[in-house]
Amino acid sequence: MIMINNLVKRQKGFTLIEMMVAVSIFVIVAFIVVSTLLTMSAAYKKAQRIKLLFDNLNFAVQSMAIGLREGKFYNCSRESCSFVPIDRWLLNGEMGEKVCYAKTSRANGTFALSKFKGDCNSVNSQDMISPEINIVKLDFKTLGGSGQYKQVTIIIKGKAGTNIHDSADFTLQTTVSQRNLD
Repeated sequence: MIMINNLVKRQKGFTLIEMMVAVSIFVIVAFIVVSTLLTMSAAYKKAQRIKLLFDNLNFAVQSMAIGLREGKFYNCSRESCSFVPIDRWLLNGEMGEKVCYAKTSRANGTFALSKFKGDCNSVNSQDMISPEINIVKLDFKTLGGSGQYKQVTIIIKGKAGTNIHDSADFTLQTTVSQRNLD
């Protein structure tokens, strides 16, 4: 009986060393979990920023495609494409004011995708994309001659984002077929 009482008295709690080991393991696991959550949160925020930029670029390209699809009287070169949009030629049945899409220089040395009213040398232009999108290359390739439906392939290369850690290179290509003969 004395032996059993001594055994019960010895196992009343944890020793100081056991407690220190348990707390140390808990702190290490907590540190790993918190650092993983912070890394995942930063990656999610970066992905959201890039997604917003790509949505902006996609909206601009879709706007161009709709205009080109319904337009007439194309005049496309490597870095610009002008045409008469549907609302101009439907009103009076003849060639009206043109719209032009082209790569333009920004004040900070980057390039934008711009829409001009009139010809491509007009001062009346507006950026179609966010300032965080930098166009490196813009190509318009036109197929089809006089009396044929034209096809315009648009190729855009660039970088979306403001710095090296939060940016993504992109190449975008779309082909638009003309619906209305010149």
